[in-house]
Amino acid sequence: MYIEEITDLKDTIDGVSSFGSSAEVVVSSNLVNQSSLRTSAATMKYGPFPININTKFNLNTGKIPAGAKVTIILSDGVQKVSLPEMTVKEAPKRGWIQNQGLWFYYDEKTGVKKIGWFNDRGTWYYLNQSGTMQTGWMKSGTTWYYFNSEGAMQTGWLKDGATWYYFQGSGAKQTGWLQSGKTWYYFQSSGAMQTGRANISGTWYLFDNNGVWKS
Repeated sequence: MYIEEITDLKDTIDGVSSFGSSAEVVVSSNLVNQSSLRTSAATMKYGPFPININTKFNLNTGKIPAGAKVTIILSDGVQKVSLPEMTVKEAPKRGWIQNQGLWFYYDEKTGVKKIGWFNDRGTWYYLNQSGTMQTGWMKSGTTWYYFNSEGAMQTGWLKDGATWYYFQGSGAKQTGWLQSGKTWYYFQSSGAMQTGRANISGTWYLFDNNGVWKS
């Protein structure tokens, strides 16, 4: 009989048993899962029996949190055998970890949770004071940034709703005049690309529907 260590990052409980045809997982008196054990034809004994931890216990992750007490009960249809109670351990965290729909990053060497700006293989991310990966708009000081749904910092052109914006290589939202090749654009104080007629510093300018300055 062997049960692998249970950690808060695993969504299965794994082990080897020579007894029983089914197993139950009980956490704090609550039945989490009941699973049939997989047989091993070579030995005619019950071999590895991964037990999926379903979302009845944790609707967000399907995992059992660190510190929880777990009892596994094996059954052969007649008798039941309860294994010694086990405590779920907190697994060392490395790299990107998702928890309850939010993303965090832990240093690959030290396991320390990252806070603030972070460059991962050439892409910039921002992790707030709780370590949560930023998405959408963010203001830092007087500068606005935008992070896509995967957390990557936006550079270049972005259409948000019906409005076009431009972000510099630093990720800062562009305002004022911008020259791209031989073409000039103008971005309002909100960062929105200007189209149509606009009075800028006392002078009238005309921009087409693509934001190109015409006259």
